[in-house]
Amino acid sequence: MRKEVVLSLEELGLSKNDALVYSAVIELGSCTTGDIASSSGLYVSNINHALTRLIQKGLVSYMKFDDVKKFEVIDPHAILQLVKEKELIAERILPDLLKTKKTCMLMQAKILTNRLLTFSSYSY
Repeated sequence: MRKEVVLSLEELGLSKNDALVYSAVIELGSCTTGDIASSSGLYVSNINHALTRLIQKGLVSYMKFDDVKKFEVIDPHAILQLVKEKELIAERILPDLLKTKKTCMLMQAKILTNRLLTFSSYSY
């Protein structure tokens, strides 16, 4: 099951390492980077980078107990919020993308028309 979850998380936009770390944290509950390393097979340095990104995305948090950080998933529903935010970004830029495509198509049509006119003006 874990492999399927990791693949699905990747499809939702997480990197492979982020997905591995997220799935390990959700599986383990409150855990250290050492716990995550044992569970995921990743190097601690890669885990730390992934945890930083997951924290920035609001997917994971940590608390310190006796100078040891314990990580845990905040709320699995946050994944859905992340996807909704990406959808809003796509909706926001869509008009500009369509406008750019239309402008590009018009420029290509003008170039093609000029080439056709140039070609037709040749005498045989």
